[in-house]
Amino acid sequence: MSVEHLTVSTRSANDSWLVALAGAVDLASRQLFLSALDEAAARSEGAVVLDMTSVSFMGSTALHGLVRLQRTLRDQRRDLRLVAVHEAVLMPLRITGLDVEFAIRAP
Repeated sequence: MSVEHLTVSTRSANDSWLVALAGAVDLASRQLFLSALDEAAARSEGAVVLDMTSVSFMGSTALHGLVRLQRTLRDQRRDLRLVAVHEAVLMPLRITGLDVEFAIRAP
């Protein structure tokens, strides 16, 4: 079984900051993932959009990071939007009940 390492790309998109993630978001990629979320919260004045369509695994590290970012952005009166349609992302959110806490849309 091969493990897909996490890759992150970021860019400004209209009035939002887009973070595209690909690979596994787990303990091994924790620092890269959290740094990308922190950068998104610090750099953008508008919404933060996380494109998770290429995420192959999402563990508790990802869930913790998403909740932390959501709280930070709410305090700043900003939105967090998740772009995802596959079970690697949706299942952990559903199991934990977090699916109702995030704005999730298809790509």
